[in-house]
Amino acid sequence: MYEIIRAERVAEGIFLTVIAPDGEERLVFSFPELIDRGINAFHLLEAPQKYLCDPRSRTVARKQRSG
Repeated sequence: MYEIIRAERVAEGIFLTVIAPDGEERLVFSFPELIDRGINAFHLLEAPQKYLCDPRSRTVARKQRSG
């Protein structure tokens, strides 16, 4: 899972920019796809730094809170 550095709302859903070992990867998730995975799409838009993404498996998850 890799850091999400940007999340933007687009017509198709949310456009994510992820920093992977091979460089930046960009992908779009639809709102229903995120909701089905238990992701609060609006929170993802407001605080993308609190989430991780694996572009290959198209997985998005909230970071674990430390402390």
